Amino acid sequence: MSRGVLCRLCHLLETFGGLHNCTIAKQVAMFLLILAHHTKNCIIKSNHIQSGRTVSKHFHRILSSVIRLHSILLSQPKPINENCTDERWKHFKKN
Repeated sequence: MSRGVLCRLCHLLETFGGLHNCTIAKQVAMFLLILAHHTKNCIIKSNHIQSGRTVSKHFHRILSSVIRLHSILLSQPKPINENCTDERWKHFKKN
């Protein structure tokens, strides 16, 4: 993830997610490390010199903020019309 994307995510979490802390970037980095690499709590706490409780608290705080942002981060799928001529959808038509 580039720095720009991380900064935008942190800004969204501050603005719409209800987070107000000066170490949001560090918390988001730990959150993404846990999710992306399936890293355990004990590895994160030793790498970032935090207690396991603090890591868990940060993870759940960021997770709840991301869940609050679901309407901004996730888009609703648009249904495909029956008369669609796009070749990608021909395999999903009902016979």
